[in-house]
Amino acid sequence: MDAAGRARHDGTKFGCGMALCGACTVHVDGAPTRACVTPVSAVAGKKITTIEAIGTDPVGNAVQAAWLELGVPQCGYCQSGQIMAATALLHQTRSPPTRISTPR
Repeated sequence: MDAAGRARHDGTKFGCGMALCGACTVHVDGAPTRACVTPVSAVAGKKITTIEAIGTDPVGNAVQAAWLELGVPQCGYCQSGQIMAATALLHQTRSPPTRISTPR
């Protein structure tokens, strides 16, 4: 059992193990970080926020409320990482674009 499991924090999931899927996203000093490839020694003395506490942050709480209102959840496995990433984005960019163009 890992440290998060012992602390009863089981919302952050282990997904791909290569920092690609984002299911393991946590905030380290406010920055979104892929926990699956981050050694514990790299976060010593830093503030770690997991999905269990993101609702105490006003932006995180708003993201969670919108998630439910819009019916975003599907299977739920990666949604904690998506909520963490969205919260970090809104902290960094108060008015992100509503549409992102992708090259064809």
